Amino acid sequence: MQKYFPLILLLFLLALGEDHTVLHTIPTIIRTIAHDPHAFTRSAFPRRYLYESTGLYGQSSLRRVDPASGNVLKNLPVADVFAEGLALVDCTLVQLTWKEKAALQYSLSDFKIIGAFSYDGEGWA
Repeated sequence: MQKYFPLILLLFLLALGEDHTVLHTIPTIIRTIAHDPHAFTRSAFPRRYLYESTGLYGQSSLRRVDPASGNVLKNLPVADVFAEGLALVDCTLVQLTWKEKAALQYSLSDFKIIGAFSYDGEGWA
């Protein structure tokens, strides 16, 4: 079963004017897309696919999703961690973990693990 959620275009959340006053921008919903309602998701939308890091111990994954249909095109289970945030750096996906103090690095094309690094504290999206 899929649920729809808003895909929000955020150009700027906060910006400073020339006189250092805070200007606010209101996000605009540009469309909605189908989405797995059981996936706790932190996403990156870098090209024609939606890349998702889904959380929960024993259920975490890295996914490539077709935004037109909501279909999961590639799913890599990451069961030993509670996956959190996801970022795209060049052609590398970097997935944070919540309490494991580790970031996992994957090749964008095939999701092969190409590295990892540690950090202090908790990882959050």
